Amino acid sequence: MSERSNPRARWHDEPVVDLERFKAETMAYFRALDEAATQRYHFRHADEEGGLWYIEAVPDRGKLVAIK
Repeated sequence: MSERSNPRARWHDEPVVDLERFKAETMAYFRALDEAATQRYHFRHADEEGGLWYIEAVPDRGKLVAIK
């Protein structure tokens, strides 16, 4: 089967996501949330292996978003 007749081989014709730009925008979003937060919520969680997780979250558009 040629590459032209196999639609699965045409992955490169789809739009390509700029991963570096996506990473930079995501980091900027979380950094802005952290710097502008007026309220902070802290949670503690123990996982199945006995490890402890400390989570810090801030409100954004009516939901809590974990930032640390």
